[in-house]
Amino acid sequence: MMKGDCPPKGIQYRISVGLASLQWQSDSHLILSSNIFNTFESEVIVMRRSTRFWITIASALTCLLLCAAFIGNAFASGGVKLHERISVTPHHIFTDINGCGSVRVSGTGFAPSTQTIPNEAALTVTDSEGGAFWQDTGQDFTFAPVDALGRFSAVKTVCEPFLVPGDTFTICGFDVDPGVDANCVNVRAS
Repeated sequence: MMKGDCPPKGIQYRISVGLASLQWQSDSHLILSSNIFNTFESEVIVMRRSTRFWITIASALTCLLLCAAFIGNAFASGGVKLHERISVTPHHIFTDINGCGSVRVSGTGFAPSTQTIPNEAALTVTDSEGGAFWQDTGQDFTFAPVDALGRFSAVKTVCEPFLVPGDTFTICGFDVDPGVDANCVNVRAS
């Protein structure tokens, strides 16, 4: 473009220095404008962005605080809740000539066994005469392995050599790994 030539039509040029700007279009119109309004407008936009930024930061910190509270509460609760419970069937057994009868003892809510740490349920038996025992151990206690879901089921034979008709056996459970008592169940014998 030579000196004195106009720029092609439709093209707009702008030169800004400080707070003033010089603007011309290709049809040779010169516009001198102040940049004070544009500066004020950009500060308002910056303030709006700044407010949005702080609201976003406050929201993010609130979310992090709530997450930390819930995670902390989950760790404080101790993880898995155990509720050891045994059941015995039948509730009325008929004993043989030696005073022995079989029962199925089942349990749920025990600490689960893992490959590295197996768990078992300890079962105790007592009666009003004081001579009850488990046939497999010859003692007043026996063990049943607990599976990976915290359950067990075992058929055990309980004996009382001096059984009196109507005598009651009391079978109680005990979760060996955490060392927690389960409930007790009464079984009537005749």
